Amino acid sequence: MKTKFYLHNRTKEIVFLLGIISVITIFICLCIGRYHIEINDVLSLFDLRNGTETPAKNILLHIRIPRVLLAYLMGVALSVSGAAYQGLFHNRLVSPGVLGVNSGACVGASLCILLNAGTAERITVSFLFGIVAALMALVIQKFSRNKSSLVLVLAGIVVSAFMNAMIGIIKYVADGQDKLASITFWLLGSIANAEMSHVYLVLPFVTICSAIILSMGWRLNAMSLGEKEALSVGINYKAVRLIIVLCSTLLTSVSVSISGSIDWIGLIIPNISRSIVGANHRKMLPISMLFGGIFMTIVDTVARSISPNEIPLGIITGLFGAVTYLVILLNKKGIEQ
Repeated sequence: MKTKFYLHNRTKEIVFLLGIISVITIFICLCIGRYHIEINDVLSLFDLRNGTETPAKNILLHIRIPRVLLAYLMGVALSVSGAAYQGLFHNRLVSPGVLGVNSGACVGASLCILLNAGTAERITVSFLFGIVAALMALVIQKFSRNKSSLVLVLAGIVVSAFMNAMIGIIKYVADGQDKLASITFWLLGSIANAEMSHVYLVLPFVTICSAIILSMGWRLNAMSLGEKEALSVGINYKAVRLIIVLCSTLLTSVSVSISGSIDWIGLIIPNISRSIVGANHRKMLPISMLFGGIFMTIVDTVARSISPNEIPLGIITGLFGAVTYLVILLNKKGIEQ
């Protein structure tokens, strides 16, 4: 009992600490960039009596704030969806990218770029293609003789290859002077064109879907043990799985439709969070959510500040993810948890 009480309090402390770090990180990242802004300029935005227009204020309102907030939301979306997929399929090596959801959403978004569709249409089409990709992976596993989680991962690789081929076709037929460059750069991952309208559009999706997944933490604990164990404690396995897949796919699709393909976040962040508080999803999910938001905000700040030309987000997350994934693979105990 003492151990459980200690772990419960420790989780609350970690969540509270990450919440404070989130606020500090957002404020610091608002100051960092090619045009340095003092913290006093950021704090002055809260002074409603100060209506003076300054270059710093214009940069904050029209560029920095939308971008930093969008980066944080993207980190939350990718981390929560990755943690949910890992719990649902009881496999630490599963993520939306591994299951082909990322690639499917990229097909939908690339198609929308080719057809000059708006952001709302891009989110909708990305979500539909993401759902199709997830269903394809599940169908392949269902008709396979081997029902293990490894087959699901391999099915995801097959689906990803198919979706990447579809992206190749879209790029092939795209206008080489305009559309091809837009699709190629977008696929590398970037939120350089972030606007507050994007934040207002994404926020409801991320908030509602994340809240639904967080509320199902104890169900994920049971489902991560297998279907029989979940049914034994009264969980409607198929209904809950459908809800989690829909919410996770929508989170991934929203992220992809806005920022492009950003791999590894949904795989690495949940594993790091799990190493801190264990496999209990009621504790791990909120920590993944906050840690993912912090990490993505820092990555985006580095991408736009480290060199004169902005570095695509996918490059930075790929380098970090490859190293972290290697450490997880070499850590036998970490894989078995």
